[in-house]
Amino acid sequence: MKETSIDISLGGYLRASRKLKGMTGKELGEKVSLSQQQISRYERGINKFTLDMFIKIVKALDSKPCDATRVVNQVLKKEFDI
Repeated sequence: MKETSIDISLGGYLRASRKLKGMTGKELGEKVSLSQQQISRYERGINKFTLDMFIKIVKALDSKPCDATRVVNQVLKKEFDI
């Protein structure tokens, strides 16, 4: 499945949030029971995550899902004029 700009944007948000917390992909993966490789795939927008997993990752980063959805809103506005 080809990655979309929303996948890439959300993944980039997660990566930036993780790095701001000084956390490695491995550390984040351990918090949510995923491998570092899977975290990397999510961050690059290669793999899609479920809403449940998205919330687990955001909570592990001490963030809020509403912060990440702002990224989606920006992409929708820019690419789809929604």
